[in-house]
Amino acid sequence: MLEIQSRFTGFVQPAIW
Repeated sequence: MLEIQSRFTGFVQPAIW
């Protein structure tokens, strides 16, 4: 869900997912 995460926060956080 990196795509959705980037849309919400404005940047990707692979550490969370």
